[in-house]
Amino acid sequence: MPTPAAPPMPGTLNRPSFWHSLLRLGSKPQVATPSGLGLDALPQGLGQLPVGTPVALAWQDGAPGLPGGQTPGPAPGLLWAQALLQDLLLQGPVFLLAQSQASVDALLQQPALALAHDQRRLGVWLMADALSQARAPVAMHAVFGELQQAGLCAAHALVVLASPEAQLGPSVAAVQQWGRQIGNWCQRRTRPVVFAFNAWDGAEQVLGPLRSLATVFQHVALLGSQPRGPLLFVERWNGSDGPIFELRLGLRQAADNPRLAYDGSQTQGADQHLVEAPDQFRVIATQAAVAGQRAVPANWTLVEDLPGMLAAAADAVGATVLLHSGVTQQQDALLHTVYQLRSQRGRSLKIVVYETQDKLRSNLEQALLNLGANHVVYREVGFARLLRQLDDMNDETFVHAIPADFASARAGFMPDPVRGYLPTLAFCDSVQAMLGRTGPRGLRHSFLRLTMQRHVAHLDAIQACVALRDGDVLSTDQNALYVFMFACAETDVDPALARLFSIAPSELFAGQTLFGSVDGVQAVLRALREAARKGVPDYSAYRSTRTASAPQSAAPGAGPSAAPIRTVGALHALPEPADAATVELALPSPTVHARPLARRGATQPQGAVHAA
Repeated sequence: MPTPAAPPMPGTLNRPSFWHSLLRLGSKPQVATPSGLGLDALPQGLGQLPVGTPVALAWQDGAPGLPGGQTPGPAPGLLWAQALLQDLLLQGPVFLLAQSQASVDALLQQPALALAHDQRRLGVWLMADALSQARAPVAMHAVFGELQQAGLCAAHALVVLASPEAQLGPSVAAVQQWGRQIGNWCQRRTRPVVFAFNAWDGAEQVLGPLRSLATVFQHVALLGSQPRGPLLFVERWNGSDGPIFELRLGLRQAADNPRLAYDGSQTQGADQHLVEAPDQFRVIATQAAVAGQRAVPANWTLVEDLPGMLAAAADAVGATVLLHSGVTQQQDALLHTVYQLRSQRGRSLKIVVYETQDKLRSNLEQALLNLGANHVVYREVGFARLLRQLDDMNDETFVHAIPADFASARAGFMPDPVRGYLPTLAFCDSVQAMLGRTGPRGLRHSFLRLTMQRHVAHLDAIQACVALRDGDVLSTDQNALYVFMFACAETDVDPALARLFSIAPSELFAGQTLFGSVDGVQAVLRALREAARKGVPDYSAYRSTRTASAPQSAAPGAGPSAAPIRTVGALHALPEPADAATVELALPSPTVHARPLARRGATQPQGAVHAA
């Protein structure tokens, strides 16, 4: 056993493979002395370290400091470790066994701990070559003989600070053996025994092995992070108020106090069910979201606009934010506001978007839910029912992953900025790009092959197209029109098709084939590219620009917006190459639906077709 160097340099223990077996020392003393956990104001009896059973804690020394652009400070993990040692020192001496000199140096930057070390109340020793020796178990009675020689006695609290590899061992058998012997040895201790993990790549590196030792380690907690600050994840804890599992507690650091403290918010379970938050029943709403309502609750906070909401919710933890969707031109600002609120305030903030003017397209609705909104409420829902929905979601949290980047997340839900007729190759390129970009997000689109009526020219149908939405594009081959409707579900195809043409589709087309799978669409696109190579008319030279007014109501999956559209200004057909290729009509299958279009009763001479 080497002699410890003069303070503040720690000594070295030669056998850190201490993790694989432990020596039972002495008889069980009569008096147990609990200590604080190093975190203030924790609920449910979590603030005290138990005695007679091992405790597993985990943090990262190099974790980021204060969030939200505040002045950088010590990492939360370091603050917790220093506060934990200080709480233990209040009840008696502490024996610290660490894996690295750097970890010890960081801890002793705290003046109170440095003084305790100088006074020999805090004994510090280092493991010698921990990682290599952990792979070769040795007789543990020799290891604990060294610990006793180094000064470990019944009056000491023991803190072991090392990586999971150094403490837990390299195999399942080693972990099981280590756990059994740790549990037996800790039963004879009157001061807390803490195994602290401070060098790990992911939480499962710590929690995975400890889950197999649930009967031994009944107290396991890990320090993580959330957008608004540190987060204590309690994997399990047998507290004074009963057992606790999968509890997440928000933490904060006061400007005048280096210790971390509970901020009043907690969620529980894998779905992070909100248990408590200091502002859980507060509602912050934009004025446009409640415009015209006579019975707005008096305790609601109203803000003027979306930028004002960011300031009003700057300190929100579990409040409900009610936003208005507004007109189509403002919905990009809405997406960005939702993302900022979610990324800055974390999962416990509840964000609701109320549809107030233009109908939200289904891709925008899904983008809002992906970027951070808990719910989107349609404008058909009355205000009284909206109030009930807000009451029902007081314990909700946002359960999806928060995107790391707004621009890339938004792009996955947006169409190309094109509409109406496109030349065949441009049509194929645009459809291909939109499918590839939105496929991972789960957006569903509709792709149709519309067979022409025998008396209708392609140019007549193109002239009748009034595409009002980006991403609704069409092109042609020799015998048919091909229409791609962005974010249009199969159930909305017929009403969307009726809005896409100013003349009833049954007057223009004899039948339609709907391709419901990406593979089916890709096959048609390949055939269209081949047709374009052989020669297909290009009608783009006959396009002109005009403005169309959007209808005021539409299905949620296909709501249009008013915008300039491109149309063709001539109704005569172009000469078509004699060798022009055509796309073969796909055979019906579970994802390819072909049917004729029923024509309405004639109110004009047979064969007359009117252009828009």
